[in-house]
Amino acid sequence: MGRLKDQIKDERKRHSDRHHPIPTSRMTKKYRGEKYRIIYKWLKEKLVIENVLIKMHEAFHVIFGNYEPEEQLQFLKKLCDSDGILNANVYIKHKKAFDLVFGGNTYFSAMVEVLKKWDIPEEIKIKYPRRLAIIRGMLNDEIVGGISLKKLGLE
Repeated sequence: MGRLKDQIKDERKRHSDRHHPIPTSRMTKKYRGEKYRIIYKWLKEKLVIENVLIKMHEAFHVIFGNYEPEEQLQFLKKLCDSDGILNANVYIKHKKAFDLVFGGNTYFSAMVEVLKKWDIPEEIKIKYPRRLAIIRGMLNDEIVGGISLKKLGLE
């Protein structure tokens, strides 16, 4: 439990009440420059979920690190057994974070519904599919943070 406390304490330094469904940390410096300024600014300012509870935001990143929404879904699937129930060892080790984010729900289907609140709003997906595709093409593969599947023997 100490590791989670330390990780949440470290995360506090980086989190606010604004969540970016597409993690800006995965944008390479090349795409943060002048040439791509408009799309990067749109990502930073417009593609954001406002007024999330900071503690919940921290717990969210303790679980998922900087995965993007589609990756979060695949990752969550790996954390669950074949019946769609969260692995008991994962829940025990990260109970506080899962309780904050998912309200104690350990069923995959219920957790997926909660994840939708952290995803890109549907109206943005419909209105800006080209921009989203461009942004996804700019992301690097460097996943940072989150629960380690390897350490839990789930990889």
